[in-house]
Amino acid sequence: MKNNHVFTAIALITIGVLCLLRAFGIIAFSWWALFRLWPLLLIWIGVKFIPMNDGLKLVFKILILIFGIFLLFYYSNSSRCCCHNRWVHKNFDCEKKFVVKTVDGETFEYDEYFTKTKNDEENILPDGAKLNLSVSAGKLTFTPGESLFAIEKNESARYFTAKINKRTSGDNAQITAELSPKKDFALSNKLYYNVLLSDVPVWEMALDLNATASDIDLSTFKVRELKVEANASAVDLKFGNLYEEVNVEIESNASAIKLMLPKDMKFTVSKDNTLSSMNISGFKKQSDGSYISEKGIETVGTIHITVDANVSSVEVRRY
Repeated sequence: MKNNHVFTAIALITIGVLCLLRAFGIIAFSWWALFRLWPLLLIWIGVKFIPMNDGLKLVFKILILIFGIFLLFYYSNSSRCCCHNRWVHKNFDCEKKFVVKTVDGETFEYDEYFTKTKNDEENILPDGAKLNLSVSAGKLTFTPGESLFAIEKNESARYFTAKINKRTSGDNAQITAELSPKKDFALSNKLYYNVLLSDVPVWEMALDLNATASDIDLSTFKVRELKVEANASAVDLKFGNLYEEVNVEIESNASAIKLMLPKDMKFTVSKDNTLSSMNISGFKKQSDGSYISEKGIETVGTIHITVDANVSSVEVRRY
């Protein structure tokens, strides 16, 4: 049997034993922590190309597997203390509740079945808002809502936790949120995160997407800046024409990115691709390096796109 087959057998047996022990409650680890180990695949592939004998390669691969197991349990144990951090100011049961802390120090708690955040008692919404959102292992969508920021109540709410912090200053607000599976989350359960946003303020967004299938429609929002970091994800982003100068930064690792741009917005693109593909369809390139609709529609603004893609595919289309 080849050394490569030996390692594959060892890895499958190890993962199977760990899952079996977890199922009987003998050990505990987070499925989310398992998703976070995807970069080890790149390391494993890299070892295959190192000019050394097969026996030494097998040793390196086994060491990578042991290191991965260590990281799996280390991260899982750390995540159990998620409640004792900057998000909250008192202890509570992470499995059943999450907390929203407002700028005046008041704290609201909700049980696991109610995930709509109570963070906009006021009738006046800010002119500008910043959103830092981290999402893992689920499907993410955006929908216009009455409040500044909320998470929709749905059937999968019992399977994920939400940590949300909001700060307001004058006419501006900043929201930091993390949506992730609970540590006992089973892969058979589907996670669906629907984020409700107000369409009143001008948004600056930073999205950290890990092992997600995201269908994000931003066409009804005024977005000035968007930063996306996608890891092992499939991300569809649809932009609108409600803000005339939009800056977009995309960092993609082992992901598929699809950008939908309106016909009446031109765009510029700067790319740094490693083992990746980029497809631009429905646009023609201008002498200044920008792209406009092939049908020559008058443009109302520009979307500036910077792409740093590693082992990914990026597709740009118009609608």
